[in-house]
Amino acid sequence: MDAVDVDDHPKRRRRARDARVAASHAATDVTGLRSARPSAATCCAASGVSAEIDAAAVPLLPKAAELAARGSVPGGTKRNRDALGEHVRFDPAVLEPMRVLLFDAQTSGGLLIAVPQSIVRRD
Repeated sequence: MDAVDVDDHPKRRRRARDARVAASHAATDVTGLRSARPSAATCCAASGVSAEIDAAAVPLLPKAAELAARGSVPGGTKRNRDALGEHVRFDPAVLEPMRVLLFDAQTSGGLLIAVPQSIVRRD
């Protein structure tokens, strides 16, 4: 499989996602709660690759951005940013509250899945 062509049909999107997952050879949670260096960063560094996250596609709990803007974030989030901040680049359009939230130590279910380059979809 050289590419995955996905249109707006939900069933096709699910099938494409499932195909990419089936071809995966590694997965890790996106942040990591108990480590000094979040596991996604560790996985990328060990593999000599990088990860790209579409900030606009990351779901947030209601009021999360508002709380982050007021500085109400857990210590683990601050430690994640301190540990990795110099290695992360943001698009200028990503506002500061979202930047903070992308280091959040309270993730639930987010996965970084390693797949062959041949099936990576670029929009």
